[in-house]
Amino acid sequence: MTKGIVKFFYSNKGYGFITSEDDLDIFIHFTDIIDEENYYKSLSKGDKVEFDIIQEEKGPKAINIRIIERSSVVEYYKETGYSRRSFPTPKKEKLTEVDGKKETSFRSFDF
Repeated sequence: MTKGIVKFFYSNKGYGFITSEDDLDIFIHFTDIIDEENYYKSLSKGDKVEFDIIQEEKGPKAINIRIIERSSVVEYYKETGYSRRSFPTPKKEKLTEVDGKKETSFRSFDF
């Protein structure tokens, strides 16, 4: 079996690529993932995997993919640059007085 690291995997589309130890990009499809622990078969960037390779018309494809080690969520977000400040902050609420009653209005996010 060959070993590699998941380069990327689109879980909503069910495919991605692994970079092998030989530095080759190998296509992966969710139907080739063997994961008895989870019904929903998915991989994350940085997961270490082992697999067999078959040659298809468009290039190499990984089959019998087994997860050796899951990547850390913390490491994933460090690489992607995600932070709590990545999202715009909402504008402050406005206090107004209508007919002697105080009303609060809130403005939505500006994208």
